[in-house]
Amino acid sequence: MQALQNLGRTSNEHDGLTSFWVANRLLVSMTDPKAIEVVSKACLDKDEFLIKYMRTAIGNGSIFAPVNIWHLRRKINAPFFSRKNLDQLMPVFDAKSSIMADLLRTEAGGGDFPIWRYVTTFTFDTVCENSNNELSHFIDVVIQSSGGLEKGYSNMELREELLVFMVAGSDTSATAVSYTAVLLSRYPAVQDKVYQDDTSATAVSYTAVLLFRYPDVQDKLLVFMVAGSDTSATAVSYTAVLLFRYPDVQDKVYQEIQEVFGESDRAVTAEDLLKLTYLEAVIKESLRLYPPVPIVVREVHEDILLPSGTTLVDETTVMFNIWGTHRNPAYWGPDAEEFRPERFLQGPLPHPAMFVPFSYSVRNCLG
Repeated sequence: MQALQNLGRTSNEHDGLTSFWVANRLLVSMTDPKAIEVVSKACLDKDEFLIKYMRTAIGNGSIFAPVNIWHLRRKINAPFFSRKNLDQLMPVFDAKSSIMADLLRTEAGGGDFPIWRYVTTFTFDTVCENSNNELSHFIDVVIQSSGGLEKGYSNMELREELLVFMVAGSDTSATAVSYTAVLLSRYPAVQDKVYQDDTSATAVSYTAVLLFRYPDVQDKLLVFMVAGSDTSATAVSYTAVLLFRYPDVQDKVYQEIQEVFGESDRAVTAEDLLKLTYLEAVIKESLRLYPPVPIVVREVHEDILLPSGTTLVDETTVMFNIWGTHRNPAYWGPDAEEFRPERFLQGPLPHPAMFVPFSYSVRNCLG
């Protein structure tokens, strides 16, 4: 992360572009919103050199899939993310949030504590609509395997997939790096029984059979579970830490919540969220300073002329340095490094690609 930050700052010092080599591969770190807009529309392929290990871990889900696979799955999945459908999930969000709030009350007054375990369990619980205890092992494997991926990316001697994933941990399931195997380990009895006894073919059984028989279903499920929970947990955790560090901001958030809910303990509705404008600004400012996905990579297949006059040549890898873009003083001003939620209450941003915590253009994050 320190290396990515250094690249982001160097890019900002050189009009939003800087280049570097990884072995024989030329990469360009980009923090200029105008350039990001051009490249994100022209280049939809993720770079194979950098993402093939993630693809090995969670398959050809929509995040890392080649364009031909991604395009079809995007069309299939998009309708499920309509505002109407998301609003219907509010009871689940509300119920799971209440559970986490009750658990956090046990920490009140006890001094510092790590919030990550609470939040990541909450997000997994919400995505899976499952019980906390059943998810703990899967969460541990995600954390261990992520560590193995990090070592592989940063050490050229570990570029082979087998070696990368062997360092993921000593646990058998983590060493095998199979998020899928860990997830499906809950179903072996169901898998065996479903073929012998039709009466056991419940909704869970059908799900298990689908997972074993259709790899594309596995891919989609893993994307939802890993991407849908880890990134949300990261965003919530950083927001919580920032609220702790800035009690004046925390007081404003609390006051806004009181104005909407008062002393009521009623369920949160989609209409309530529209009234929490300052809280939304706080979350956006947290996403700006600490984007859960700090970089996005794209592969250039033909020469591209950027607005600055620079030409990106074929076979170049472009890194959208989101962390650096969100701290580019040319767009965010001299206080770009400061936490100031009010900047998101001052009307439209000067350029839409200056705030891209979910990437940009047609291959942005559907969630």
